[in-house]
Amino acid sequence: MSTTLPDILEGAYDLPPTLIGSSFIAFSVGSGLCVVVCKLFLDSIYIKLKNSHKGVGQPEYRMPLIIVGAFTMPFVIAAY
Repeated sequence: MSTTLPDILEGAYDLPPTLIGSSFIAFSVGSGLCVVVCKLFLDSIYIKLKNSHKGVGQPEYRMPLIIVGAFTMPFVIAAY
């Protein structure tokens, strides 16, 4: 995204370089929010799954968020 977005914004929308640079703020905020959401939910999902299996944790218990991401990724790419 960081390599193609400036060309798209400049060519299709005739934005000046200052506005193109500021468009990366939204990208940074979105990435930061994603990190916070993953931090909040990943541990709680893992603990619930671990407790439901007699306290034995497995790496696979971290997969529910990966599955959500796998299903939403095509829509995000299409929107881009």
